[in-house]
Amino acid sequence: MIRVVHIASACVIGVAIAMWGPWCRIFAVLPSLTTTLSIVMAAIFVRLNRGLPTLDWKSIPLDRRKRLSQAVYDVSAEYLGVLALAGVCLATVLVMIGSGLETFMLWPAWVRNSVGALLGFSLTLTATRMAYVVWRDLDIVMLQKTIVDELVVGPSSSPSLEEVERGRDIQKAMKNSNLQGGSVPVRSDWKGDKSGSIE
Repeated sequence: MIRVVHIASACVIGVAIAMWGPWCRIFAVLPSLTTTLSIVMAAIFVRLNRGLPTLDWKSIPLDRRKRLSQAVYDVSAEYLGVLALAGVCLATVLVMIGSGLETFMLWPAWVRNSVGALLGFSLTLTATRMAYVVWRDLDIVMLQKTIVDELVVGPSSSPSLEEVERGRDIQKAMKNSNLQGGSVPVRSDWKGDKSGSIE
């Protein structure tokens, strides 16, 4: 549902720019859009390079592991979609900058309207989807925090019942062993006579 709303709003803004876009003002902000889109794409690449946290995954319940891994996979796919949209938008901006305002105004009206609609659509959808994906990414961070907190305060931080019982059995065995100190043999003095016999 949210995706449909994002696409619909992007279509409305794209059509509005194509029909009533003030081209002089649009061309004035194109260099700034180039910088902004480049930063967004670089941030997405950095985010995609971040992996899962290093944890003792065997101690995490299976349902939590599946939920976390699936959430990371889904948000990574969303980031790839935003990256593609930003690439389309950046390519459109570069084409418009390369042509220049004077040459752009000489293009047929339907070409200008198509380029303006593509620019408005891709730019709006990039902004809305980026905000949505960042919000979903925060949910994943909260899920990771919950899992880590459970590992810290969970059963792994205190001995289990089996370990306590095993420790008690070892203590009882040590008490019932009745170990006693053994006698140490003392070396007796000896001396031999001149003939070599031992007295």
